[in-house]
Amino acid sequence: MSPAACADAGTPGAVWMEECHACLGLMVDLAEDGANRFDVVHNNSLHNLPIAMAPALHVPVITSLHTPTTP
Repeated sequence: MSPAACADAGTPGAVWMEECHACLGLMVDLAEDGANRFDVVHNNSLHNLPIAMAPALHVPVITSLHTPTTP
């Protein structure tokens, strides 16, 4: 992130951004090749990205919601 972005009080922290990009990378990988490697994906996270991207996967996604998703 740029110094200007880091200075913005509304910008998430660097760790959050790294984790978000890691989750996005995993979901893209599963969308491209997940059906060849897995029978089902069990999403047991609080992140909204696996839920939002589930339709892009060619393998069933089961989500366990223990609390509402977090922003």
